[in-house]
Amino acid sequence: MIPRVSIDEFSSTYFETGEPAVIEGALECWSYREQWSPPSLAKIAGRRPVTVGISSDGRYLYNETKSSAGNRRYQEQEIPFEEAVARIADDNAGREFYIFQQSIPAKLPELMDHLVAPRWIQSFSPTINLW
Repeated sequence: MIPRVSIDEFSSTYFETGEPAVIEGALECWSYREQWSPPSLAKIAGRRPVTVGISSDGRYLYNETKSSAGNRRYQEQEIPFEEAVARIADDNAGREFYIFQQSIPAKLPELMDHLVAPRWIQSFSPTINLW
């Protein structure tokens, strides 16, 4: 974790070098952070399809050395975003769900109105994904 830094310092020290950094207090002024609850996101993106992983034991293991039939210990399924949120939130579902990386502009464009790139990276045209 790093304290707030200038845009120039962040750019040269972290962004351009690819060094990961978590900026303390970076989201304090982000007005949408209270609105990004699972139910509110499900209401916004609703029926948009997303790819989820389903694992009976909560592990998402992938082994490239095995044949394609035996290299995954999870199933992939495409379901509506609101259903994925409900399943993830359901402690009694009996299976583990994980929303795979999704391009927000391509798969969940309704969420774009609720995003503002942090000032430290605005000029870099960041890729915007849901993980």
